[in-house]
Amino acid sequence: MKKQGFTLIELLVVIAIIAILAAILFPVFAQAKAAAKNAVDLSNTKELGLANIMYSTDADDYFPFALRADWDETWAVIDQPYVKNWGIFRSPFDSNQSFNPADGWLAGWTGITFSYGANAYYHPATSKTGTNCGCGNPCILGGVMSPMAQPNSCSDGSSWFTSWAKSTTAVTQPAGTVMISDKFNTDAVKANGWGNLTAFFGANFLCLDCYGAWDWGNPVEVPDGTQNINNIYPQGPNGSVSITTANHSNFVFTDGHSKTLNPASTDPDPINLPQDNMWDADR
Repeated sequence: MKKQGFTLIELLVVIAIIAILAAILFPVFAQAKAAAKNAVDLSNTKELGLANIMYSTDADDYFPFALRADWDETWAVIDQPYVKNWGIFRSPFDSNQSFNPADGWLAGWTGITFSYGANAYYHPATSKTGTNCGCGNPCILGGVMSPMAQPNSCSDGSSWFTSWAKSTTAVTQPAGTVMISDKFNTDAVKANGWGNLTAFFGANFLCLDCYGAWDWGNPVEVPDGTQNINNIYPQGPNGSVSITTANHSNFVFTDGHSKTLNPASTDPDPINLPQDNMWDADR
């Protein structure tokens, strides 16, 4: 019998069917991969939250500092013995684990880069929306970890912060107060920061309206839902919280549970809706 191969039309039909199937399946594969990465990232925040809680049980109920005045003992350094590895400190979404190339002098003494930031929200004693605080108007720690508290640092012998770290029992809404969030080294470097570092000034936390005070070294803005969505990171509504998937990020709260949320929803309107500011442990 005479053998007959595929006609050109049949071949084209098969190729078209394969192309259609690929177009359908590839996005599904990408979504599955993103979902798997998000599960790992969410698990990381959960483990780091538990490490902070375990530390607090060994430290008279107090959370660790976000960053001590000596720049070496940060919350990440303190937590590491409780998790026994550094892998948990790096998100699968954080593609760049190097220092800013322009700041190679940091290598060797500022720790390593990592992917998360502590809640170090603060405000002046007289206002929760202003930023004019310091020796004359002491800062009140509204978050759970104090950024570089400096006792007796003012010329009159007073201190920059009026409280150095929150105790777990001082948090008024434990299930609704952020402890740690995504804060990728990749984003810090893109914003011309040094990098999100385990042991250096202004790198590993988020605070209130810190632009000009801390952002010159690394972006540290807390989200603010009233900001223009077109503003350049970290001045947009998400602040310096890094995005994982679909404009969402992962957060661990002070009661130890982790959750995926839109960053702006954690602080939709700091002036008119202060009760919805999940960074304020005093509300």
